Amino acid sequence: MKQTVTSRAFLLVLILGMLVIGVGIYFKKIRPGGNLYYPAWQMTIKGEERKSVGKLDNYGCFSRFMVPRDKTLDSSKPVMTELKLDLFESFYLGTFFGKIKNYEPSMRKDFSGLIDELMQEEKIKTYTHLNAIICLNQIDLLNPPNGASLTYYVSHSYCTSECQSESYFIDVNLKSDGNFIGYKR
Repeated sequence: MKQTVTSRAFLLVLILGMLVIGVGIYFKKIRPGGNLYYPAWQMTIKGEERKSVGKLDNYGCFSRFMVPRDKTLDSSKPVMTELKLDLFESFYLGTFFGKIKNYEPSMRKDFSGLIDELMQEEKIKTYTHLNAIICLNQIDLLNPPNGASLTYYVSHSYCTSECQSESYFIDVNLKSDGNFIGYKR
């Protein structure tokens, strides 16, 4: 009798533990490697009001666009930002740094437009073979002070023996002196 009660109690604790873990995973959405991702209902923006323009996978987007292979740049397309670069270097997929010319803290609201433009012009590499769909998922204009932090969710397509897609994040941090750095995680 005592063994049956102990077995039932153990089974109940095990089931409750699995339920708690399942609920935690549902709300946190822990990705392989331990990174958290932010689904559409968890989009964040600090320091500015902006509406969502849709979703990519389960991520809400403040801006969303595709960068196709072999595209020709449209010179009649309106410029998204008036920010000018003093310095810009791009390395491997999603790694870059630069400096905004004559930076003032009020310019940080246009920072995401500058990064969007650099990605669309392929100055920031977002794909390895076919194309990328890019979603600006998080904007923080309060941290760091007089700077900004952006998080992009990128889904890029490529082909080896068969075609597939892979997703990753690009974090971009703008400091109060106008220097910025972006990196893939």
